Amino acid sequence: MPINVRHGIQVLVGAVLTALPLPVFAAESGLPQLNADTYPSQVFWLIISFVLLYILMSKIALPRVHEVFELRSSEIANNLSRAEKFQQEMEEVKASYEESLAKANQDAEDIVKTIEQKTAAKISDKHHTFSEEAKSRLQKTEDNIEQARAEVLKSLESVAADVTKDALRKLAGISVKKADMLKVVQSNVKELA
Repeated sequence: MPINVRHGIQVLVGAVLTALPLPVFAAESGLPQLNADTYPSQVFWLIISFVLLYILMSKIALPRVHEVFELRSSEIANNLSRAEKFQQEMEEVKASYEESLAKANQDAEDIVKTIEQKTAAKISDKHHTFSEEAKSRLQKTEDNIEQARAEVLKSLESVAADVTKDALRKLAGISVKKADMLKVVQSNVKELA
């Protein structure tokens, strides 16, 4: 409590106490609260006490309590508004993260699809080229075999055995002994003749 207010209250109480005559209580009269002769002075002091208490509460205590409540209310409101702001920022960051993640996933899928398409196209091209080359080689090989067959019929059995042996080795990757091939060639020549 400020010194000016405290001093003013002390002066006021002192003036009131000196202005009023206090009743002299006799020891035989009993409790003054129950004595009807003291009721007016009791009511007077009761009114003075309530007025002083009202003034003290309304001018000093309650404004301070009100300030504390307002300060707490503003602090709570500030904390709540900061929490809401952080919540909004968090939601924005989360939405941005999810959007970036979805975009990255979509980009990755697009890249994978592009690579798959390019790879499929390359495989298809290579397969087509290989197929054409294989057909060409196969045709050439078949032509060579036919020619070799015709020559086998005209040439010696050992030459036919060598050519057939080489053709099997090149086409099928099978190694055959020359003696075995010679037997086969001889049996084929006998069938053709």
